[in-house]
Amino acid sequence: MAIDKVFTYEELSSHNNRESAYMVIDGLVIDVTRFLEEHPGGEEVLLEQAGIDASGAFDEIGHSDDARALMKTMAVGKIDDSVTKASSSSEPTKFRTGAPTSTSISGILLGLVPVAAAIAFIVYRYLETQQ
Repeated sequence: MAIDKVFTYEELSSHNNRESAYMVIDGLVIDVTRFLEEHPGGEEVLLEQAGIDASGAFDEIGHSDDARALMKTMAVGKIDDSVTKASSSSEPTKFRTGAPTSTSISGILLGLVPVAAAIAFIVYRYLETQQ
């Protein structure tokens, strides 16, 4: 499949939600919209990176060769990196600004629920042994 479409970072930044989630990985624009519910790390991880260059985050996780092959099948274009090359920063400009999204906040809260439950269980067991 030839990938002829070239995206700018400004175009990419509008694809940052559940209805349309694109990200850049190693210069390719990847449409992860249909993969949100299937992603082993959860959709929040993808949505946090949607609309920006996710190359660093993708590499940090240490994805398998299968994951890299799957990613390439979701490519919808390439990024116009002329803006990045002209920039003094090695990381492309992120166009999203403002307060954290409800998605990232809910992800944090969902992560705290199991921790709180575990602490409550430990306290309960401790108090039970004291009686």
